[in-house]
Amino acid sequence: DSHVFGYGVPDEDTFPYKLQKMLGDKYNVINMGISAYEHSRQFALLDRHMSRLKPEAVIIGINLTDIRVDLPAAPYTKKSAAAFQKESLAVRNVMDSSALLTYFRDAFPGLRVKLGLQKIPVYEKECYRLWSDDSVFRVYQEDMAEEINKLSGLNTRIIFAVFPHFAEVYLMDKKIRCPVEYCKSIENPGIKTVDLKPVFQANHKRISSLYLKDGHPNRKAYTLVAAEVFNKLQE
Repeated sequence: DSHVFGYGVPDEDTFPYKLQKMLGDKYNVINMGISAYEHSRQFALLDRHMSRLKPEAVIIGINLTDIRVDLPAAPYTKKSAAAFQKESLAVRNVMDSSALLTYFRDAFPGLRVKLGLQKIPVYEKECYRLWSDDSVFRVYQEDMAEEINKLSGLNTRIIFAVFPHFAEVYLMDKKIRCPVEYCKSIENPGIKTVDLKPVFQANHKRISSLYLKDGHPNRKAYTLVAAEVFNKLQE
């Protein structure tokens, strides 16, 4: 998705580019990330190119918002999409026009959320709700299991790189169900999981330490991601 593509940063700051530098000329890292792709489209894209590329390893980036919006009871509608756009623009305009609020937003991430200085967009709120719904989570598991079954028949190693949402990093006391819970439960020797939340939590100081204003990872975050994936490949 956009976390693999590297939305908001130059190509040389993306984690596939950094991973290429770490691996050297012996390997060829291809960035196939596309913004807004959730797992079903990610797997479809991979399936389409698999026979031609014949990769030794596939790294699939996953984050909280990758859950399909057409799952049963998913409330993401045109109305909520419009509310998301309106809310995001309104909050951004207020935050960007105040030096004091900008300081609090960056330096005190937990406080800013609790005081309402930072609002989680409507769509992301819905994703939180979906992940806490057992029936929806089971559908996600079934979908993933079906796709993973297809991938398992291919001669390649698969690594899930699970990106934490900024709320998971900065509001450490907030318990939310997230994709890593499922990825770690997969009992398949050809599939490994890189949980990026611990290394993000260990290296954060303020929001701009690891995230862009829109919540995507920045160049420092991608350096951490590349190192974690590189270590998993070495294993």
